[in-house]
Amino acid sequence: MKYIAGYASVFNVYDLKYDMIMPGAFQKTLQKKWPKMILEHNINKPLGVWHKALEDPKGLWVEGEIFTDIPLSDKSLSIGFHNPKYFYKNHHRHIFELELAEISLVEHAANPLSEIR
Repeated sequence: MKYIAGYASVFNVYDLKYDMIMPGAFQKTLQKKWPKMILEHNINKPLGVWHKALEDPKGLWVEGEIFTDIPLSDKSLSIGFHNPKYFYKNHHRHIFELELAEISLVEHAANPLSEIR
């Protein structure tokens, strides 16, 4: 098993899909449902379990364990979500609430500041 930690999402940053996740977006979803840990947003490739997921001033901080032996040097973190609540500003979505389904280890994250530490 490998322990990992990092930011699955960073607030107030436009990602490569022109979305911005706002502070508070994860508050309701983390009270209802715990995210899965998977590889490359593929639900058929579970990797481990998240033990901690919380919002801090920077973003969504997560900690967990990986049960498979994969190299982490080229991986980042990325969120998968449903039903976002948002408003448009300057042709970009500003997401203020969402249903978090999973947090993946990926090679290319949409949010360039999401990272494994």
